[in-house]
Amino acid sequence: MDNRRLLKRVARFESVSVRMTGGWQKITSMEECVQKHARTALPKGQYCNATYDTILCWPPTPAGTVARQYCPPLRGLDTNKYATRNCTITGHWEGTSSNGEGYTDYLGCYDKTGYEAYKAYLEGKTPEERMAMKEIAKNTRAVEVAGLAVSLVALAVSLFIFSYFRSLKCSRTKIHVNLFSAMLIQVLCRLVLYIDQYVARLVAGEIAGAAAGTSGTISDTRVVCEALYILMEYTWTVMFMWMFIEGLYLHNQITVSVFSDGPNFKLYHCIGWGVPLIITIPWVITVAVTLPPTEGCWLGIEFLTTYWIIQGPRLVIFAINLTFLVIIISVLVNKLKESRSSEAEQVRKAVKAAILLLPLLGITNIMGMVKPPSDTVVAYGVYSYTSHILSSFQGFLVALFYCFLNGEVRQALSKHWDRYWQRKGQYRRTSRSQSLYTSETEVQSTFPGKGFVKIQLAKSTQKSKLNNGVHVQDKTSGSSCEPDTTTL
Repeated sequence: MDNRRLLKRVARFESVSVRMTGGWQKITSMEECVQKHARTALPKGQYCNATYDTILCWPPTPAGTVARQYCPPLRGLDTNKYATRNCTITGHWEGTSSNGEGYTDYLGCYDKTGYEAYKAYLEGKTPEERMAMKEIAKNTRAVEVAGLAVSLVALAVSLFIFSYFRSLKCSRTKIHVNLFSAMLIQVLCRLVLYIDQYVARLVAGEIAGAAAGTSGTISDTRVVCEALYILMEYTWTVMFMWMFIEGLYLHNQITVSVFSDGPNFKLYHCIGWGVPLIITIPWVITVAVTLPPTEGCWLGIEFLTTYWIIQGPRLVIFAINLTFLVIIISVLVNKLKESRSSEAEQVRKAVKAAILLLPLLGITNIMGMVKPPSDTVVAYGVYSYTSHILSSFQGFLVALFYCFLNGEVRQALSKHWDRYWQRKGQYRRTSRSQSLYTSETEVQSTFPGKGFVKIQLAKSTQKSKLNNGVHVQDKTSGSSCEPDTTTL
């Protein structure tokens, strides 16, 4: 998770130092900047004209000197440091292109984490490589948003299915519901923050809108933004805890044959929802105390040492789930050998079991805990796309394997669909019976004395048809759920 944010932050820093967009404070155009310095005494001899780099307005500067200003209060920049522009001896701003605006060096403005990100990923790279890495970061964000949207829909549908059908309510699906709920909240928080950041850049510029407090979006509303980040980190830890519970329950179901007592859901809920709260609260307090008040919306919290307060327990749970996976696959392989199936079939089933268990136990998060490679653009791109796809589509994969492709779920949906068409067909037959009943009543009203018998006959026929298989008790409501791996 922290490394994926690092990719986006690198892209934003590259935008500051290479191509500035958007306005700043009251100066919003070159015309305003020139007007501001219209009465400023011009330097003697050659000089560089006043210019506006879309962030700061620079005054006329003598040739052969370096102009500097305090860094703007943008996120990730230190306002006690300086941004500089070099006026060459020829009276042109250094880096001048055909438009004559020149280049502003904001590298000295970066805070510690920002400079480390720039140094690790962009220093020593050619302009083409920097642009390629920036495009990769932007494209992977689009892939991530698409994956999160798909996961959001899949998780919501899965939760509805598990809640609607009584035949699916058992210990295993109760654990699934808690895990899916945590994933749904976490996915929703990420989507809201990502979409808000995109809107902020559209409203007020790529840098100023997303970091200067001028867009009026969540990114510039500190309390709301920080609350979303806290909720996202909390539910991220909740996900890991319920993945641990999933692994524990599955391990007991497969390896412990005498496991007769049902799971203690009070304990499970304390572990799944309570323990992450105990972990998150000290982290929130520590960050609130140690983070400088000038930092907007807790920028860079994942790069601080205090982040290990919540990241450490996640790594422990990851290691435990990896152990569960090895044990479960080992037990499954032994059971497959006992069934005397062919070697190829054994390998196939073992691989299938591993694929199904990977997203459920959270093993797909491993790439998010590894530092992204920066040696080459190719390595950077492979890591970025792979990690973003695995992370963003995890909710979809879990919903697919443990809900949509589950045999019991498909059976429940099939029965529900059959009953729907049965009721629909019965309604049509009932309508025809009612029409027949009305016709016979009208006839008997014309020929009194014989109507009572035929009316009673029509009512009896109608009642018989209404009771013909409509109210059938669901025999699966009392069925017990088996571990997911039994379908392998």
